[in-house]
Order: sequence, then C-alpha cells, then structure tokens
Amino acid sequence: MALPSIVNVDSPVQNQKISSNNTISGWALNASGINYVNIYLDGSWKGTAKIGLSRTDVANAYQGYTGASTSGFSYNLAVDTNSISTGVHKLEVRAVGNDGSQ
Repeated sequence: MALPSIVNVDSPVQNQKISSNNTISGWALNASGINYVNIYLDGSWKGTAKIGLSRTDVANAYQGYTGASTSGFSYNLAVDTNSISTGVHKLEVRAVGNDGSQ
C-alpha cells in the first residue's frame, strides 16, 4: 500500500485572525518527496513556500517517507487588508510530490 500524502499547517491555526504580514508554516509529506508547496488565499495563488526545513519530529513520527526530516515549509503571506473584505477567508496549502501527485 502506498503512503498517503499529508499536509499539516502549524500556523496560522484554524479561525485565526490574520493581519497584513503572516507566516504560513507547517510540514508536508509525499512518498516520492515534496517538489513544491503552493499557497492560495480565496482560491488565488499567492506564491510558493520555502521547503526543506528541518522537522525531526515529523521524521520520527512518519518513518518511511522520502525527505521526512526536511519536510517543513514556510511562506510569508503579505495581505493588503484594505483590498479584502472583513470576514472569513480560505487559506489553502497544496503540496506537490516529486511524482506530480498532490
């Protein structure tokens, strides 16, 4: 059985109020390793996160994944709070494996 792809966002937490500058961070696993991690806000692509950050905690918990020890990602999301409406917005993190799977 193939290992499932996993994405975990550590920050921001669900329902957290965001401001003009926000760090999106967490970790992502794919059986083939992670090729890139894209960040979306309300369905619009905002950028590609820095990947390859050390996560020994993830490697210890999820043995068998390629690159688990460097599965961390981080992205600085700058938001023009004057150009978006007040209320709930959708933050999406999509990790793409070296084999193209998400």
